[in-house]
Amino acid sequence: MKRTFSSSENDHEEVEKETKKTWFQVEKESTNDIFSFFVQSSEDEKNQTFFSKSDNCKQLSAKQDEISEQFSKLSIEKSSINIEWQVKRKPSSSPTSLTPSIIAPSSDVDDVTTEKMREADDIDLLLDDELPELLGCSNLLTEEHIRKINDRLPASAVGYPWKLTYSTFEHGMSLKTLYRKVEMYKDERRPCVFVVQDDQSHIFGCYCSCHPHRSEHFAGTGESFLFKLSPSSQSGFYNWTGDNSFFMKGDHDSLAFGSGDGRIGLWLDENLLNGSSQPSKTFDNPTLSATTDFTIDGVEVWTLEF
Repeated sequence: MKRTFSSSENDHEEVEKETKKTWFQVEKESTNDIFSFFVQSSEDEKNQTFFSKSDNCKQLSAKQDEISEQFSKLSIEKSSINIEWQVKRKPSSSPTSLTPSIIAPSSDVDDVTTEKMREADDIDLLLDDELPELLGCSNLLTEEHIRKINDRLPASAVGYPWKLTYSTFEHGMSLKTLYRKVEMYKDERRPCVFVVQDDQSHIFGCYCSCHPHRSEHFAGTGESFLFKLSPSSQSGFYNWTGDNSFFMKGDHDSLAFGSGDGRIGLWLDENLLNGSSQPSKTFDNPTLSATTDFTIDGVEVWTLEF
């Protein structure tokens, strides 16, 4: 008796059309050996596939260790970036490969962007609030006072250093001394910031387009203005109204800023000891001092160095 590995004879012609088959016959005593041969061949093929895959995994693991070692040598801030392993799939004929990818977490990106925006905003604020350079030390003005005055200056006067030309704390209480200290600027028509403090610590003054000096007529331009800085709850700036041109007038015994209808916006005596302030038509200002008549505690004149 013989064992045959084939299709049935009735279907032989049909099968032959679809695909070629090999027919062979073996002795009965050899069938068991042949069967064992096929089983062993099938197991060898499986083992070969397994070991091939195992070798690939070992190679991948070694490659991954090598890449990890390389990345561990890099100095990377943990807060800014994160290293993740991403699996990139390749065609089915190739094994899966692991490649490193440096990814910035979205939260960190948002934080960095926000920080950049804050830095930009801070820079804009610094540019907007930049204070002028002071050539001298003030006993009356704070940074906030200087910033407020600087914000009100005409465009032509912004960005220049302020030089302390006269101070009662350094040069004594005298209008004559004041005139002498600023006389060199009289013909140059440089503007100045004139600051007064009364005996109740109210701080006020005038920005004038020229320096105080003796003259027969009022001097200055419409860029002049009166101001009050302290107390802060009463601070204000009072520009030229256009009603008259009584900006500033200096005499040997007094100095006045703003006038009209017999009232003077700011007036100081020759010894710089007493003063007065009233509403004026020139600037439409209120009384700048604590009381209409006051005792002077200090005066400073700051020249804008063009």
